Amino acid sequence: MPNADGGGASVPGRSTTSVALAAAPATMARSDSSVNSRCDTRTTRSIWARTAARRVGSTQFCATALNSCSSPASYSQLPAGQHTVTVKASNLAGSDSKTVGTRLHQLADDVGMRCLVIRAGLPAGIRRPAVAIGGRGYHCGLMWHGEIEPVTGSLRTIGRGSFWHSLAVVTLDVGGHLVRHAAFHATPFGRLLRADQNERLVASLTGQRGSLPLLIGADWNTESADRVYDAATGRWELYEPCDPYEKASWFDDLIYQCDWDYDEKGQRRHWADRRPGDVLWAGGLQDAAAVLRAPWQPTTGHWPTDRYGLAGISRRIDAIRVTRHVTAALRAYHVTDTELTRQVSDHLPVTVEYQPADVTEADPSGRV
Repeated sequence: MPNADGGGASVPGRSTTSVALAAAPATMARSDSSVNSRCDTRTTRSIWARTAARRVGSTQFCATALNSCSSPASYSQLPAGQHTVTVKASNLAGSDSKTVGTRLHQLADDVGMRCLVIRAGLPAGIRRPAVAIGGRGYHCGLMWHGEIEPVTGSLRTIGRGSFWHSLAVVTLDVGGHLVRHAAFHATPFGRLLRADQNERLVASLTGQRGSLPLLIGADWNTESADRVYDAATGRWELYEPCDPYEKASWFDDLIYQCDWDYDEKGQRRHWADRRPGDVLWAGGLQDAAAVLRAPWQPTTGHWPTDRYGLAGISRRIDAIRVTRHVTAALRAYHVTDTELTRQVSDHLPVTVEYQPADVTEADPSGRV
């Protein structure tokens, strides 16, 4: 099937009926205020409504992350009669769960989507928004539409005490296939904390034996450490072709992203700290772009106040990761890089497409 605007990769000779998951992560904490000052929730909903009218491509299932005022233009490039769409909405602003839930519900209504789930322990028929409340004023949520229903009691939300922001997970019945979909936003500060919380994330999502298949879209705030096998050399090489920080001169904020040491003359040397990403890959959450061998594309660096972009650094810190159940079902990946997506968010939307019928029920790793 054709890719959306921007680059991408697809698997030739496979069915064009697919389901897509998209992630367009949110601004980091230090730049939230500057972004939020440029637009409000009403503006966001307006742009969402306009872009939702665009219909291209094949059947899709999407999840996106957005900040409280960004509007995912290409996230809504969906065909008429689409099967289902899920949108990951990170950085929903609000001081309490009622306010945040109301905002997510309003956004879902504006774009013809749904976000309500029957939570475990609630009286029959009582539904609540699929929102995970974070401890720092920004929160993660999920939305969907189409014929798919969330599985009753499947919503899991984890925030304060476990993660810098939060994690929302819900199981959806996708054409008879139960698949978990999740929204996450990693810490922008503390490389060791990021690795530690990624380990907690892996335990939360894959630690239980017999766990259902999963796709998770996030602003990981770290570079991918996934490796791909090179048959010509017999080596497992990093999927990412280079270190985005390699040619940049040192500046203070690199302590959040890089490891460093000193040469014999005492000059500082630095490089991308991929340990947080390696925890994800080694723990069984695989980068969909690496699985598909998609061309590398940055997702940040275009925003006028991006401190890394101003230093000439383009990063790919936004990705969709999947458990092994899903790797054979992946069909395509792309980053939507257009004038509009560059204007509405400091992170570009990422999309993967997958075929639910090809998702395996048993963990292919052999774990039982």
